[in-house]
Amino acid sequence: MRAGTVISLASVHDADAGGGARRQVLYRGFVSEIFVPYMDPVEEWYYRTFLDAGEYGLGLWVFPLQPGGDCPADAAYLDGYYAGQDGNPVEGKNMICVFERFAGDVAWRHTEAGFPDHLITEVRPDVSLVVRMVVSAGNYDYILDWEFKTSGSIKFVVSLTGLLEVKGTAYIHADEIVQDAHGTLVAENTIAVYHDHYVTYYLDLDVDGTNNSFVKSTVVTAAAARSTDGGTPRRSYWTVRREVAETEAEGQVDLAAGLPADLVFVNPGKKTRIGNEVGYRVVPAGATAASVLADDDFPQRRASYCKKQVRG
Repeated sequence: MRAGTVISLASVHDADAGGGARRQVLYRGFVSEIFVPYMDPVEEWYYRTFLDAGEYGLGLWVFPLQPGGDCPADAAYLDGYYAGQDGNPVEGKNMICVFERFAGDVAWRHTEAGFPDHLITEVRPDVSLVVRMVVSAGNYDYILDWEFKTSGSIKFVVSLTGLLEVKGTAYIHADEIVQDAHGTLVAENTIAVYHDHYVTYYLDLDVDGTNNSFVKSTVVTAAAARSTDGGTPRRSYWTVRREVAETEAEGQVDLAAGLPADLVFVNPGKKTRIGNEVGYRVVPAGATAASVLADDDFPQRRASYCKKQVRG
């Protein structure tokens, strides 16, 4: 129950394959850790650097979901079970909900207007199957969604809600603050302390099998060749440099540094009809910041993985 929801053996329905085959994508996936360091270094606060999964267990802080509030009215619910401190099984009612989501988004569309007196338009709606769990860890509530899309992609979303962690102060107006208060004055005599939430996922991908490689393709600038007979007027273009990670260190990616990159798990033993490697792309989105704490700071030393957003 440390991890909460665990997604196992996720696959994609390939309608083009004979009989509509199921193709492997994700062997196992879950939230492996949530690092929450607060930024007030004083005696009463410096130790508040939490590892919500490792220290408390996400699944232990899941409570019954409220129909119509936490989940839509037509959602289905799943119970959860875990071993209690005495070894006996503990049942949690309505810990996970499953529902279909359509918010009017478009998965794919195109209009072809090149034919005389004939307009062709096709639109495919973006409909998803959502698996949701809500973790109430102390003052914060994490709404953890796994979203399975008709495109074959898997999207995971974390929504933070609940209550701010605050401290008392003598300040009653922002103009009174003359030194670093390590937070924001949100009410009279009340400061919400600066902090981070680094949510880390463990993803064991099996793309069409277990023989997978992690490939980083980087966009690089190249000079256009110029010849005496005129050639191209262009001076430059961009192309792709492909790197296959051979070690764990080479699989670490800092999304904030360097050039735009495409991250793909490929199966080098499987090819498409035209000879490309079968792969599944990792698309970072939303908040992808890395930790800015000093490397020798004790909270950072135990959460050193937060210096890189991807570790292949």
